[in-house]
Amino acid sequence: MDIWLPIARRIPISYGKHRLQRMIPTAAFFEDPTEIGHVFGGRKAMPNQPIVIEGADGETPTVILATGDTEASELEDLAIAAQEKSKERIKKTGQALPFNEFRERTGRPRREDVPQMLADAIEKRLDEQRRNWRTDPRRYMREAK
Repeated sequence: MDIWLPIARRIPISYGKHRLQRMIPTAAFFEDPTEIGHVFGGRKAMPNQPIVIEGADGETPTVILATGDTEASELEDLAIAAQEKSKERIKKTGQALPFNEFRERTGRPRREDVPQMLADAIEKRLDEQRRNWRTDPRRYMREAK
């Protein structure tokens, strides 16, 4: 007579490793998106908590909001697709998120132009202070004597 016992796999979930742990304390954190179905009790389970997957670059997380309406298998597929898209973007641009496109869309300056813009703004402000006798302490002290 044979007895078959189901053996549970122990899958490490990295709680607290990610900086988003403080922001989303109830989230489940995964390094490998293929483990989502196993952790939530099978691929047919419908998780009701946020899922955070470590990005392809190891820094940029992907957050999937699971509200109990979607099966774990579909969430797993979404996570894998998001990670693949991130890998392709990293190969193409070197970044997980297209920050340059975000800057262009919102009308912000390019990253390369920011240091020169800051230097110009500081120089302009210093010139204004030097021309105003109340804000230039050395000039104020000379006139007070």
